Amino acid sequence: MSQQALENVFQEWQGNEALAEQMIPLVGQLYRQNNVVATMFGRSLIKRSVIRILKDHRFVRKLEGTELSVEDTYPILKSMVALNLGPAHVDVGKLGVMFKRQGGGDVDAFLRKELGEIIDGYQPGASTGEPQDVVLYGFGRIGRLLARVMVEKAGGGNLLRLRAIVVRGRGDVAKTLRNALACCAVIPSMVRLTALSWSMQRRVL
Repeated sequence: MSQQALENVFQEWQGNEALAEQMIPLVGQLYRQNNVVATMFGRSLIKRSVIRILKDHRFVRKLEGTELSVEDTYPILKSMVALNLGPAHVDVGKLGVMFKRQGGGDVDAFLRKELGEIIDGYQPGASTGEPQDVVLYGFGRIGRLLARVMVEKAGGGNLLRLRAIVVRGRGDVAKTLRNALACCAVIPSMVRLTALSWSMQRRVL
């Protein structure tokens, strides 16, 4: 491969990285504001790194036998944000393949046809259900896994909200260790880690 060819490949890679970086806040906005879960042939794009997003695009070639790049999906995500979608799971990868196979065209018109049922479905202040507070008893292996999943999938906060975690009272060292092992970002206003003795549970809760 010539030096010029190598340079072209490198520039293409940098361009793809830049687009993937721009996709991350769009995916997050759709998830937190509209309760829209964006996926790539079943693989969630929520809270994914740039490299992971690029790998998920490469994965499409194995499934569909066709190339799909961030250049194909970025315009779709950008248009989805503007369409004010209601709560849904939307496979951006499948939409990208469909749009590409039909020869491209107007992305907005394509999405209005495919996603017509949920367009303008988001209403500020409206809720799809009454939020349910959850108190998690125990912070062992299963408890940490469950807490991590609940925080990651909080979305717009319309369903389950983790309010407290009850752990055995073994001092600050044990509590700090357990919190560190949770490996999840804890938002103080949403999640309050509470160390309570098992004997106090009934009286407190």
